[in-house]
Amino acid sequence: MSDDFSDDDFDEVAASIIAKQNAPAPKPSINWHCLQVHPDQSTNPILNSISNVAYQINENIKTDFATSGDVGILYLSLKYHNYRPKYIEQRIEKLERKLYRVLVVLVYVDTSPADLPCRNLSVLCTRLGVSLVLGFTQTEVVNYIENFKILEKKSVDSLRPTLEEGDRLAKMLSHARGVNSTDADNLLNKFGSVKKLVLSSQEKVQFKNTIVWNSIGQITQVSTQFTISKYLSEITSRA
Repeated sequence: MSDDFSDDDFDEVAASIIAKQNAPAPKPSINWHCLQVHPDQSTNPILNSISNVAYQINENIKTDFATSGDVGILYLSLKYHNYRPKYIEQRIEKLERKLYRVLVVLVYVDTSPADLPCRNLSVLCTRLGVSLVLGFTQTEVVNYIENFKILEKKSVDSLRPTLEEGDRLAKMLSHARGVNSTDADNLLNKFGSVKKLVLSSQEKVQFKNTIVWNSIGQITQVSTQFTISKYLSEITSRA
């Protein structure tokens, strides 16, 4: 070793080597062409069924799945929720919400009865401002996850139904028992809108064909049963 290499030089080189050894490893690059999966979900059986999109294990995401930097999915088994009812609320509250444009709680309904816990989850998600999606089979859960990724860059127009407004209303009316598609078209042509149809009464309107009134009775009964008369009147006033 050269005589010019002093103890101070040796200490400086040693310190540099130690600093490099202790430096944190660089974060792996994120490939957003892939679905991002947190390591906690690496043993989740649903990963074995994901085949329509590629996925990448990424310990840097804060949610269970991420389709993009601002869209996160929290996975929840309903059976686990019944065991730890505060778990999902605590996870949501720990997230930095301003980072997420969309935050989804994806629930796998793997136990019954499911009505009450799902209702409670709906109230919780509404209060916390997140979306709730229920999957009743593993296949359905996988389809939701895959489609969140596949459709991430699709425009809203691509998701809208291709049916015209009148066709959509006629299709909706034909779901009432005893009302076929022809009846639905005739009713819309006669009344002009679902609002007028639902609010009509047999006393106010004279019908030559009693079948038409029977159809209206079925539709009005369905509307009342599901308490959607007011809703239908508002959203279909333009029809």
